[in-house]
Amino acid sequence: MLKYTIHPGIVYSQNDNGRHYISVDELIRLYHVKKSECIIIMGVRKFFELENDLIHLYPRNDGDYTLPIK
Repeated sequence: MLKYTIHPGIVYSQNDNGRHYISVDELIRLYHVKKSECIIIMGVRKFFELENDLIHLYPRNDGDYTLPIK
């Protein structure tokens, strides 16, 4: 059963002020979710959020990868 939408992308780290790409696999690991429960969306963030009822997971600049409550 699908629960999450994964949105890989760029973050600007507060630790080193660097720009980092967070991949699909990294997001899945950081959020501690199962890949089988995810779909992957590249680049169409706002449109797709309106089209499904899944929890959307994004790279975070603050490093807090606690699952959001929906």
